[in-house]
Amino acid sequence: MTKRISLALLCVCLVIGMTGLTTTAAAAEPYQVEIEPFWQNVAAITLNMSRNGGTVTSMGQILGQAGTTAISASFTLARQNANGTFTNVDSWITNSSSMATSSSRSTTGQSAGTYRLSVTVRVTRNGTVETVSESHTMAL
Repeated sequence: MTKRISLALLCVCLVIGMTGLTTTAAAAEPYQVEIEPFWQNVAAITLNMSRNGGTVTSMGQILGQAGTTAISASFTLARQNANGTFTNVDSWITNSSSMATSSSRSTTGQSAGTYRLSVTVRVTRNGTVETVSESHTMAL
């Protein structure tokens, strides 16, 4: 009889070990969801910056979905002020009649600090224009 009870307890322990237990404490934790942009015409936007001496180099790449016929991108480089606001230090536009475009721009006379590179993109695909925005902030 004790062998059967021991065997039954062992089986229960094995099943619990394989499936795990749920508790009310685990259910009370907040549910977290990673949000990714959902764009119709844009496949990817990549922004990056680097600083060498007094020159900030801004780089951006935009990739449209298959069928993209035009991309227009408006870039803005801004530097963070002591009060936390940003002041624009440079801006430029790039246009492409293909499904991808990239841009690199050097802005001279910039001191160390926190910079934000922003882009607003208009992508034309299958006759539909989609406008999306993205930004990247980093200390340089």
